[in-house]
Amino acid sequence: MTPDHLFSLAGKTALVTGGATGIGRMAAEGLMGAGAHVLIASRKGEACEEAATWLNALDLPGRAEGFAGDVGSEAGVAALAEAVAERTDRLHILMNNAGRTWGAPLPRIFQTRSSSATSTSTGPSGPLPPAARSRAWSMRWAMARGSKSASTCSPCRSSADSQATW
Repeated sequence: MTPDHLFSLAGKTALVTGGATGIGRMAAEGLMGAGAHVLIASRKGEACEEAATWLNALDLPGRAEGFAGDVGSEAGVAALAEAVAERTDRLHILMNNAGRTWGAPLPRIFQTRSSSATSTSTGPSGPLPPAARSRAWSMRWAMARGSKSASTCSPCRSSADSQATW
């Protein structure tokens, strides 16, 4: 068995939010190198399209698609889920790389619950645990696909979901 076979993502679809630049773009390239169909979304749709064009020119086994998607609000997440559902019937990998900061020290960023830096992953009482964020995405994805519950569509389910609290 070769590494290509062991770690192949051929036939898998990934969404990388914030994938037009930096770490997100590198992650998209890695996923494409393993054969995945990579959806790249960020607030800057044109930058996502340019990143997809650049990545597709690398002649990797996978392919990329870039489009606008803002995970900074509930409405934006719902719109992104619908945009993804228009492009694929299955989402296997979600890399939530999108984020903003204003240059403050890291501890201060997380102390400011209502800041724009944490608005992509906060609940009523502060930052959501990773399992809760995954569950929220699963529910949005299921709703975009027309499912009545996230139990039929769980791209990011975690065993800790049942213990997730806000």
